[in-house]
Order: sequence, then C-alpha cells, then structure tokens
Amino acid sequence: MPNLSCEPFRRPTRLRPTPAGEVPDRDRSLHRPDALVSIAGTDAEGRPTLGPSEFTATGTLASWDRMRALPDLDLPTLFTVGEFDEIFPGTVEEYASLVPGSRFAVLRGAAHLTFLDAPEENVAVIRAFLAEAER
Repeated sequence: MPNLSCEPFRRPTRLRPTPAGEVPDRDRSLHRPDALVSIAGTDAEGRPTLGPSEFTATGTLASWDRMRALPDLDLPTLFTVGEFDEIFPGTVEEYASLVPGSRFAVLRGAAHLTFLDAPEENVAVIRAFLAEAER
C-alpha cells in the first residue's frame, strides 16, 4: 500500500509514524520560499482564497464561517474524525452538536485519512449511519 503522508510538513495518516525526536510543524511551509500562494486557488479578482496552507488561512476565506447555518440542516449527517486528526475531535463534536439529529464518531488510532488508518471501523461507522438513515 502506498504511503500517502505529506512529508515533511504533516502526517494525515499514521501508516508511517513520526520518527523519534521529530515534531511535525504545521506552519513550516510558511517559511519556504517556494510555498504555494494558495492551496485553494484564487477568487474572481485573483486574490488567494485560503493561503499558503490549510493551517494558516490568510486569503478571502479566512473569515468565511457557516457555523450559524448548521442548525438549519435537515438531512442525515455524519461527522467523523480520527483520534489523531489535524482537526481536534472536540471541534468536530461541536459542529455535530449544532446539526439536529446528526451522528458523531471518533475513529480510534486514526489520523486524518481514517479510511486508510482504520478501514474496518470507518466502513462500520458509515454502514451503521446509512442503515439508520434508510429507516
């Protein structure tokens, strides 16, 4: 199986553990002269929409917030997050608490790419959610 971790800046999967003594630096890409202008592209006026990394939003999307709209969602919604995800499980749980009737699951031992780190649990969580949604 190929290793899809994005070295050296972050590890979205735990398939390849962090080497002893190394601490991943989420904002290290900011100090690279060849860092991307924006990982999400540009808006209609040519301005960066996100920024040099998803961890440092400096573009036009930096202040974009749709959390107030979450309570208005009226459809089955599943929030999943890896135990070692780049987004904290508590943050995802907060989002889930705002969507009426939503389901929330933390996939133990997984990072961001839960389908690679915990494939069996990932499939089980999704199947259970779909079975409940079909009722």
